[in-house]
Amino acid sequence: MDEYVVKAFRFNPGLLLYRGIKYSKKPNYFHEIIYPPKDQAKINRASEKGEQMFYASTAKKAVFYELNIKPGDRLIISTWRTNNTLLFNNVGYTKTNLENLGANKVTLFDDQSENEINKLIADYLALSFCQNISEEDENLYKLTIAIARIHLKDANDNKFAGLFYPTVRLNGNEENFAINKNVVDHGLLDFEGIQFIKIIDRIDNRYKYSILDIAEDITDYNINWKNLSNHWTVYWSFPKKVYYFSVTYICSRFYPNTTC
Repeated sequence: MDEYVVKAFRFNPGLLLYRGIKYSKKPNYFHEIIYPPKDQAKINRASEKGEQMFYASTAKKAVFYELNIKPGDRLIISTWRTNNTLLFNNVGYTKTNLENLGANKVTLFDDQSENEINKLIADYLALSFCQNISEEDENLYKLTIAIARIHLKDANDNKFAGLFYPTVRLNGNEENFAINKNVVDHGLLDFEGIQFIKIIDRIDNRYKYSILDIAEDITDYNINWKNLSNHWTVYWSFPKKVYYFSVTYICSRFYPNTTC
């Protein structure tokens, strides 16, 4: 690991994120839609059981895949936007890993001048971290958590806000974020809205779901649901060529004076 070098990124305010949580009934309070309480925090890709972490994605559609949503499931999808510049580290953006995930376009962070040892280590960490893990194989998260720990160590007195990596079940075509709870506690994410939905059907890449209720603001930590009397159904078809939030787009949006 002494030979391993990775490039971190500062994201300017305005990064839009979507967070999904399975819920059988509609949550009513702010603390129910952020990171989970310690006694309900399950082991995950970048966090131990009991460790509070805010997971989100750069696209709404990614939530359906990453949570492995099935017909009959109910969930909330909340929308958030960063209001400060945040430093994130990353893992998973190697050619081998993105091709393994089936990404539509292989766009990399790594410097072409880096040495072969660094590429070898980066590939191993990327492939290990981004492996598809089922609920029956949760023990495999022990390895991905160890990899996350390596990437989240403070660098030159700079504290990382979290880690971002390619979506695993959406073929690496979007970005997932594992964000430290302190980012939420310090009010660095603005709430922009929430939907409570029920999945009706899924056939191949097509989801049919009903929007049961929506909210656009929170008052005194209470979610102000509209309490809709009528529900509406959305038939959402994901094309084979998925629209994605590429690394190049991230660079052009948040780093206009740099080349990726």
